[in-house]
Amino acid sequence: MANAFTTTYNLTKPEVGASEDTWGGHLNANSDTLDDLLDGTTGITPNLLSGWEVGGTAVTATAAEFNVLDGITATVAELNILDGVTATAAELNILDGVTATTAELNILDGVTATAAEINFATDLADGVTATTAELNILDGVTATTAELNILDGVTATTAELNYMDGVTSNVQTQINAIPAGGAYSHIESQTASSDATLDFTGFDAAVYDDYFFVFRNVKPVNSSVSMDLERSINGGASYSTSFDALVLPSTISSTFRIASNIGNTSTFDGFSGDMTVYGAGQLARTKLQSTTMGQSNTGGIATVASVGFIDNRSALDAFRFKFSSGNIASGEISMYGLKKP
Repeated sequence: MANAFTTTYNLTKPEVGASEDTWGGHLNANSDTLDDLLDGTTGITPNLLSGWEVGGTAVTATAAEFNVLDGITATVAELNILDGVTATAAELNILDGVTATTAELNILDGVTATAAEINFATDLADGVTATTAELNILDGVTATTAELNILDGVTATTAELNYMDGVTSNVQTQINAIPAGGAYSHIESQTASSDATLDFTGFDAAVYDDYFFVFRNVKPVNSSVSMDLERSINGGASYSTSFDALVLPSTISSTFRIASNIGNTSTFDGFSGDMTVYGAGQLARTKLQSTTMGQSNTGGIATVASVGFIDNRSALDAFRFKFSSGNIASGEISMYGLKKP
């Protein structure tokens, strides 16, 4: 009988009762073959029926699961990026078909917005060139899609939108409150409380030429006093009492008298009336007229009607009201401007 051989690795099986002088050679060759198989010199294809272990740990993956690695070229470092990933297969599949480059995906590095916040921008993100810092502006945004869609079609610039900065009330309401040309607009009101003077500096030659003043129960501290108007052309830095005036019916004066002989009796209310100023902002004669009435200390009616003008042809920008002696105890003076057409 001739020598036989093993099925898988072709090891020599010497013939029993023969090969007396060749046993040593056969055994040595078989030993070398086994040594190469065990040290990896010769590759082997294991056929495991009951599982195997690596470093004492049982390997449970199937051949099909191992075959998933077939063709993988990723490095250990690249595979380690997945360490700790908790996303589901469905969540990872969202990336299926994504054509963004690494640089484009890296824009998300450092983004602190939540998934919900980013989802608001999903439909808008195609072609986005915003940086991480710009995307982080969305961090904390709670606006709904409908609210964000309000911006759809907006063509206003940043500068134009910034006009709204600080607006605290309805814009249309404010616009509606602006008087049209030729209408009076309230500028200022002052209420006296033992004041030496009441000064008005709200003149604006760019908006108004003519002004209207209303006196309501202006009462003096002292008795039997008059009120004369003082004017300024330097914003109230200094005042002058010089006018070319006529206290009707025929008293010519260099001052413009508003009220005269007003009493301070507790039961009296001072004087009331009005004054109109024409052309205060023009470099021409400014013309004035006023009519007031009140009570004297004796209880009689004290009325004054005055007309006058200022001939220095300088724009007026401040008026001062004061009594001839003592303070203004009480009452109110209001200033209105006639808006230019």
